[in-house]
Amino acid sequence: MRDLYKLAEIYRPYSTGTINALLHVRSAGHYVTGPGWSDGCVRKEFLELFWCVRGEGEFHRGETSWILKPGEVCFYFPGELHDIRRRTPVWEYYWLTIDGANLPELIARFQLPRSGRYAGSCPVELFENLMQEIRSCSRRGEFGAGAEAYKILSLAMAGSDTANRELCDAFQALVRERYRDSGLSVTEISRKLRVHRSTLHRAVSAHFGCSPQEFLISCRIQHALRLLYHTRDRVQEIAEATGFHDQNYFARMVRQRLGKSPSALRKERGCFRGRQEPAGGSL
Repeated sequence: MRDLYKLAEIYRPYSTGTINALLHVRSAGHYVTGPGWSDGCVRKEFLELFWCVRGEGEFHRGETSWILKPGEVCFYFPGELHDIRRRTPVWEYYWLTIDGANLPELIARFQLPRSGRYAGSCPVELFENLMQEIRSCSRRGEFGAGAEAYKILSLAMAGSDTANRELCDAFQALVRERYRDSGLSVTEISRKLRVHRSTLHRAVSAHFGCSPQEFLISCRIQHALRLLYHTRDRVQEIAEATGFHDQNYFARMVRQRLGKSPSALRKERGCFRGRQEPAGGSL
């Protein structure tokens, strides 16, 4: 019999999900394990996520093993043998399981790793909300559980180490403050933050999933769209107001990301068309 300091778990009261959704949450829990605890080796046909709060756990899969440390997450995939052992006197973690026909697509789209990766502090509130939704025993609860699980998966895959996070927070703040400045470039940002351009590239790419240049352009376009849809400013004025050095470059970036020119997007939305563009200048 398991000797646990705390065992909180909740299970869906039926074998399969009853809603038409990508995510079907099967169960979730919060374990605080102590001396004598073990989790027997069992093959399970669902996806399971583990998020470590404190202490360490040891995971095995065939000849492979890894240590799960605080702030790290890992997964067992459907059909894998679950072989988990406590490695420290006290080990605390949250977990959730997902099943259903969409699991292969879910795993592929999130690019879920098996072994541990740093994801940051465990989102305890989200896990508690998830367990509450499962506890409701309703279709509404199923949808709610899926929404909470999606948030948890997103956070699990968005984490980065502390040093990267501090650098990326500073990078993001600088971009938000100065995106209107057409002279702001990745080289200038690296100089301001006192890091090598390649260091910034690695950190931003790992944390945000895109390069610093892509982040900067996306931020500018995001603000440009708001002006495009809600002001009468000309396209050239919007380009200048959001840090693009000329309207042709602005139009090219918008087409690459949204598939249409700025003027076409404005017209499609039914927005006012702005002041008259000069002949041949409509983008």
